[in-house]
Amino acid sequence: MDRRGLQRALDAAGIHPDAYELDGGLPNEAYTLEQRAGGWAAYYSERGLRTSEAVYGTEAEACADLHQRLLRDQTALRQTSEQHASRWRWRRRRA
Repeated sequence: MDRRGLQRALDAAGIHPDAYELDGGLPNEAYTLEQRAGGWAAYYSERGLRTSEAVYGTEAEACADLHQRLLRDQTALRQTSEQHASRWRWRRRRA
């Protein structure tokens, strides 16, 4: 799997696009894939820090890692309009 294939797989799985970055950098609170000299890295970026960083020799290995990380994280899923409405109703009841 390459980055384009990963993008398609994440979209099909319902992963919110804000949950990841496939072009490296230090986005806030996002799983990130980064190409480096001689390899690829997959990590979680938060407040300018990289955590749970793993380095791979191939793009396919890094994409597979990032794919699994995102599928395991339920907070990365897109919310349906009913889920959003349910949370809004719950918050109003608490106020």
